[in-house]
Amino acid sequence: MKAGLFTFQVSKIPFGELLDIAQESDIEAVELGVTGYTVTPGFEVERLSKDSDRRAEVLEAISNHGMTISALNAMCNPLHPDLEVRERHLEGLKAAITLAAELGVNRVVTGSGCPGESERSRHPTWVVYSEGYEDVLEWQWRDVATPIWKDLASFATDHDVRICIEVHPGMLAYNTDSFLRLRSLAGDAVGANFDPSHLLWQGMDPRVVAKALTGCIYHAHAKDTVINAVEVSRNGVIETRPFADWPSRAWSFCAVGDGHDAVFWRSVVTSMQSAGYDDIWSIEHEDPTLDERAGIRRNAAFLRQVL
Repeated sequence: MKAGLFTFQVSKIPFGELLDIAQESDIEAVELGVTGYTVTPGFEVERLSKDSDRRAEVLEAISNHGMTISALNAMCNPLHPDLEVRERHLEGLKAAITLAAELGVNRVVTGSGCPGESERSRHPTWVVYSEGYEDVLEWQWRDVATPIWKDLASFATDHDVRICIEVHPGMLAYNTDSFLRLRSLAGDAVGANFDPSHLLWQGMDPRVVAKALTGCIYHAHAKDTVINAVEVSRNGVIETRPFADWPSRAWSFCAVGDGHDAVFWRSVVTSMQSAGYDDIWSIEHEDPTLDERAGIRRNAAFLRQVL
């Protein structure tokens, strides 16, 4: 397993300096946000697709720092109920897949997306309670997710690119079984972007999840979650307060090692390797208590202990 870095959350740092910090921290790959919710200024898929000089400049800078591109990130909602938004996201995701192939990158990270409750919806509807919502959930899977994801999987296969789904609350695929349902209808062009932080606050054990995902983890994010046990006891884990209000939240993202210790994370790494994944673990810095530079260095230092 090797350390990588997702550049979106630390994009305020000039790219050259960012690569310098990454190299100094023994980071061996970068993940570039190119469209959707995670587009990094200067790396927009539209620009990189049309500007061969810019592509060459980016590739040279990364190569000169002894690194590669582990994946392109195109986090979006390809199932959005607003058809204009859906079309824009689908176009961006397909453009990212095409760009990845041009760059010699074989992975694109995104989310499953989430439809509305019907064709009349304007906003996504995440179904988290079964009674009374069975028809809505079945419609979301049958009429929206199935045709769109079969088409996306076929498009990715044609470009020899694999789509890495980040199992994420608010999306149709938010836990182990919902991801496996998506993969069963889309095929093996679709795998998981394994991010333990989104599993931890929901009460899942990443080691158990990794075993269930044997053979279909295609990429991974390194991020931890700290649980506020008192607040969980009072209000549970469903949390709508802003991330900036981290002292009051039931849980918050944090640097790897600040929510769970090294023994735990070594066992997670072993579980990922046992599940067939021994590749890039891409740091995703979302710790509200650390600035970008400190966040990169702190995460990278901890990963050196456990990888």
